[in-house]
Amino acid sequence: MSSSRLGTIAAVLVVGGPALAWFQVVPPIVGFALYALGGLTAVGVGLLSVARALRGRGLATGGVLAIVVAVVFAAVALRRGGAPPIPPTRPRSCTRPGSPRTSAGT
Repeated sequence: MSSSRLGTIAAVLVVGGPALAWFQVVPPIVGFALYALGGLTAVGVGLLSVARALRGRGLATGGVLAIVVAVVFAAVALRRGGAPPIPPTRPRSCTRPGSPRTSAGT
């Protein structure tokens, strides 16, 4: 399968996976899995397309699409969310109901 086709398939998966989950065609975890599969495929095809371009073989449409999707995928994956960090200690709300406390400080 050519990198142009793989790049196009990766872009469709990145957009289509979350869309299918949004419209409740598939469970959310399946939509996320399709998104992740498409994003990782786009990263691989994007790297191969850049290597191909550096060798002077040119870029196909799917290769350019894979590079764009890979950059967006990496930006989304690497940005820090607005959620506060998880504290290193175990909060009381995470203890099992009815379990005895060992000390007043935990």
